[in-house]
Amino acid sequence: MEAHVPKKPSDEVLTYIDKVLTVLPEEGLVLSRNGQKLGSVSPDDGRTRIGILGRTFMRHHIIWYAFHKKWPEHMLDHEDRNKGNDKIGNLRYTNSSLNGLNRDPKPPKRPKRVPRSPWKTRPWNRPQKLNR
Repeated sequence: MEAHVPKKPSDEVLTYIDKVLTVLPEEGLVLSRNGQKLGSVSPDDGRTRIGILGRTFMRHHIIWYAFHKKWPEHMLDHEDRNKGNDKIGNLRYTNSSLNGLNRDPKPPKRPKRVPRSPWKTRPWNRPQKLNR
């Protein structure tokens, strides 16, 4: 089994998602019965998680299920690299290799330290100016 493949929830959880929750795939939101936004953002990875019947699920998996009526069988990727943007148009199937390519480029390496002139760091070694 490939890493990061979402484990399919029980039929009871899927029925709860269908009948109790309001899922808005175009907005990337999951709402409770009384219209409150559900989910909490993890400080570790920035993804939003939602607790349902004692289990925790990622919001983008719930949105994928609500739109496609099928739990994702592969890793999902956020096309714009924003893990908080769970709109259905921003989600796509991927694998580990392709998901790794969809990252922000690494910042450029800092240039190596240029050595300073020895008399700037040790003024007592500075050549003396002659008054003429």
